Amino acid sequence: MIFLYSINLAIGVDKVYQYCTQNYYGITWKDVNWVLNQCAQCKLSAQSQGKPPIKPIVSKYCLEHITIDLMDFRGNPDGEYKWILQIKDHFSRFVWLFAMKDKASATVERILREWFNFNGIPIKWYVACSIPL
Repeated sequence: MIFLYSINLAIGVDKVYQYCTQNYYGITWKDVNWVLNQCAQCKLSAQSQGKPPIKPIVSKYCLEHITIDLMDFRGNPDGEYKWILQIKDHFSRFVWLFAMKDKASATVERILREWFNFNGIPIKWYVACSIPL
């Protein structure tokens, strides 16, 4: 079984069987199939069998769940404002937008502190940053 780790595990049963018959005697296709089905590394490297089920975000009242997103508008800036911080409440679907000159952590912190002081701190919040920070 050690020989399996020296070749590419993602090539499939037929190619592994062909490799085994060229280098070893007495190994059947059924044996190779069984070993590859038991192989944890093979299971991890196998392609996904579909998308995982969607788990909805359930909110029972306003500001229970919010999503925070930082949007990049450097390609189409409004003067010196190149970033937009979006805060969205899942229950009411109300959206707050804040134009920012930069995406520095101090700028984001200042805006979030002001928003939390005005609206309170929600129970759950998700950060959905669509760009690398």
